[in-house]
Order: sequence, then structure tokens, then C-alpha cells
Amino acid sequence: MDNDVSVEQKGREAGGRKKMENISIEKLAEIKNVPADLFAGLKVFCSWGTGKMVCEKEFDGALKRFLNAPADGRGKKEESNG
Repeated sequence: MDNDVSVEQKGREAGGRKKMENISIEKLAEIKNVPADLFAGLKVFCSWGTGKMVCEKEFDGALKRFLNAPADGRGKKEESNG
């Protein structure tokens, strides 16, 4: 799923300094080989619409949170005092 070379690294290789730039989530999913069904879930999880522009760091963080989220959609259990 993750490529060895980040979008930022590719930009540096192409010629010099590269600032964090926004890229469409569809392009990032393609670059990082995110399967279509997983990408659809990520979009729902993040409330992202088609064409949303984010930086690579934001995309990676959202993908990590999505993959580590509980399958039942609930947050962490709070310990009861009872």
C-alpha cells in the first residue's frame, strides 16, 4: 500500500526544494496504491468529497487513523467507576 518513495521525495529528485503541496486524494490514493474499497471507506471516515485536496502528510495520517480505528466505529472504552 505505501510506496517506498514519498511524493515529496519524488519532487526533490525532480529538481531541488519541494514544499508540502496539496494533491487530490484520488491522486494520492493512486500513488500509494490504496485499494478502491479501502479508499472509499477512508473518504467516508474523513467526510472527504471527490476532488478534496490535501497534503501527503494529512493523507497519511488520516489513512493511519482509519486503519487503526475500531471496526465497530466506537471510540476507546471508558472505564466505569462502578
